[in-house]
Amino acid sequence: MVDSAMFFDLDYDLLLTRSYNLTRLKLAIFSTLVAIGLHAYLAWTYYPLKFAQSSGESFCNLNATFNCDAVAASSFSSLLGAPMALWGLTTNIVFLFILLIYGLRFTDEAERTLRNSFYLAVFIAATSIVMGSISLFLINSLCIFCIAAYICSFVTLMALWQLVKIQSSDFINDIKSLFSKNKSFLILLVSIPVFTYILHASMMREYGAEKLQQIINSSLVEWSSNPKQEIDLAPSLFIGPDRDSARLTISEFADFLCGHCKHASPTLEAFAKSHPDVRFEFYSFALDGECNEVVNAKVGAPCVLAKAVYCAGKTDKGWEVHNTIFKNQDLFYTARTTSAATEALKTLTESKVDNWNDLLECINSEETLEQIKKQGKKGEQVGVKGTPSIYANGKLLPRGQLLPVLQGLYNQLK
Repeated sequence: MVDSAMFFDLDYDLLLTRSYNLTRLKLAIFSTLVAIGLHAYLAWTYYPLKFAQSSGESFCNLNATFNCDAVAASSFSSLLGAPMALWGLTTNIVFLFILLIYGLRFTDEAERTLRNSFYLAVFIAATSIVMGSISLFLINSLCIFCIAAYICSFVTLMALWQLVKIQSSDFINDIKSLFSKNKSFLILLVSIPVFTYILHASMMREYGAEKLQQIINSSLVEWSSNPKQEIDLAPSLFIGPDRDSARLTISEFADFLCGHCKHASPTLEAFAKSHPDVRFEFYSFALDGECNEVVNAKVGAPCVLAKAVYCAGKTDKGWEVHNTIFKNQDLFYTARTTSAATEALKTLTESKVDNWNDLLECINSEETLEQIKKQGKKGEQVGVKGTPSIYANGKLLPRGQLLPVLQGLYNQLK
C-alpha cells in the first residue's frame, strides 16, 4: 500500500513551491510597474526641459549631486534622439506584457516565455549598470528616480532568477528559434524601438519640433555671424568654471516677471550643471524704469526681485532665491509695487536666507541699485532687445534656451 502521508507531503511541497513562485512573479510584476511609473515621469519631464517649457525644477532635484535635470540635460540622456527614459518606458512595458503572458498562461510554451522574460530582465539590468556608471563617473550628477528605476530592474532580475532554470542548450535553442517557433518574442523586441519612435515623434510634434535639426542649424549659423560682444561686467550669479577655463560661457539677460525667462531657467541651469566645462552667468535686465534706463515705465517689483537675487548671491543663496522667485512668478504679477513685492519676497525667502534684515538692507542700498542699473546698461550695450537674451562666448545665440541648440553649439566648439 502507498503511504497517504507521502501524498500529503508531496502535495504540501508542491503547494509551497507554487506559492513561492507566485510570490516571486508578483514581486517581478510590481517592481516592473514601479519602473514604468518612474520612467514615465522622467520622460514626461524631459521634453519641457529640452524645449525650455518647464514650469520649474524637476520634483526629484534634491541638491547639486542628486539632480535629475542635470542628468536629463547631459549628452548621454538620449539614444537616437529619443530620451533614455522613453526607451526604458517602452522596454519595461513590453517586459511586463511578457510576464503577464507567462503568469496568466496565455501560451503553450510557458517555460520558454519565462526564459525570454529573464533574458530581457538581464538586458535591462545590464543597461542600468551602464547608465548608472555614466551618471556617476561622466556626468557627476545622479538622478534619484533613475537610481530607483535601476534598483527595480535588479529586484525584478533577482525575482526571476529564483523562477527560471536555464541550461546552455536552452539559451542556444532559444536564440535559434527566434526566427521560427519564437517569432512572437522577436516581434515584441522589435516593437520596443518602434513604439519608442512613435511616442518620441508624437512628443516632438506636441512641442512643435518636427524640424529640430533645421532649427539647430539656423541658430548656429546666426550665432557664427553675430558680432562678439564684450560682457565684462560681473554677473549676479554664475555656475561653473572661470571664463578663461570654460569651453562655453553662457550669459543670460533676464527679467523675473518674464514668462519665457521662467521656462528657460531650468534648462540653462541644468545644461551648465551637466557640463563641467560650461559657465552659466545670470544678468538682470529688469523691465522696470526704477533700475533700467532703457525702460520708461517704473513698476517696482522687477527691480526688487533683481536686487534680491544679487544680494542673496553674496551669501551663496542666490540660486535658491532665483529659483524660488521664478517658481512663484504668478504671485509677483499681482504684487507689482515695490512694497507688495518686498512683502511677498519676505514670505517666500525669509526661511531660505541667512538673515532677512541683512538682505533687505542690501536690497535698499544705493550700491545694489547701481549694480542692477549697470547690468541693464550692459544689456543695452550688447544689443538686448527682449528677455531672455542668451549670449554664448559673447555672441547672441538665437533660441539659446533650447537644449538641442546648446548641445549643438557645445559639440561644435570641440
